[in-house]
Amino acid sequence: WKGHIKAAAEAQEVWQYIDPDLSDQEISTIPKGLQPPDIQTLDLSADERAHLTYLVSAYKKKQKQWDKVKERLAKINQLIIQRVDRDVDELILGISSPREQLKLLKGRFTTREEDRWLRLRET
Repeated sequence: WKGHIKAAAEAQEVWQYIDPDLSDQEISTIPKGLQPPDIQTLDLSADERAHLTYLVSAYKKKQKQWDKVKERLAKINQLIIQRVDRDVDELILGISSPREQLKLLKGRFTTREEDRWLRLRET
C-alpha cells in the first residue's frame, strides 16, 4: 500500500511533504498563509508602483502554487482513505494530514510485519 501511495504522491509532486520516513525537520512544509505585501500606494513613485506591481504578482503566483499543492495533498488524503483496509480506517479517522496518516499506518503495519516475521522464525 505504501508503494502505491508513494508513487501517486511523487506523480503529484507532494511526496516531500508527506514522507513518513523523514523527520519533522527534514520534511518540506507548506507556509501557514502567505501575506500580501502591506504597502501604502498613495505616495509611491512610478518606480515604486512598478515594484509593488511586481510584488503583488509574485505573491499571487506563489499563492496559486501553494493552492495547487494543497489540492494535490487533498487527493493523496482521499487515496489513503480509499486504500486503507476497513479494519484500520478508524486509526486515521479525523486526521486530515496525509503525513500523519502515513506515520500512524507505518507504525501499525511495520509492527504487524515484524510480529509476523518473529512468529515465522519461532515455528
